[in-house]
Amino acid sequence: MAYFYTGDGFVRGLNQGREEGRKLGWDDGYRVGWDEAVNQCNEEMVKQMAYTRDHLAAKDSLSAQLDEARAVLQLAAERIDALELELSQLKLALPGGA
Repeated sequence: MAYFYTGDGFVRGLNQGREEGRKLGWDDGYRVGWDEAVNQCNEEMVKQMAYTRDHLAAKDSLSAQLDEARAVLQLAAERIDALELELSQLKLALPGGA
């Protein structure tokens, strides 16, 4: 049969050991959890920044395409105006012009 000393010093030592063990375990777990959370947040931020970069690049590309389309439409409108003017002049040049 084993005999355990249950005096005041023993109980204090047991409680102190339990408290130190709990604190070390808590600190280690907290640190590991915090580090993991920070790493996960950093990964998500990198993904978001890549998405934003891609979005801005697509926006710039679309803006350039729209500018080009506006220029083409402007040229087309000018050409239509010129053709309408030419048509009206041809109609006037016909015998009995309108």
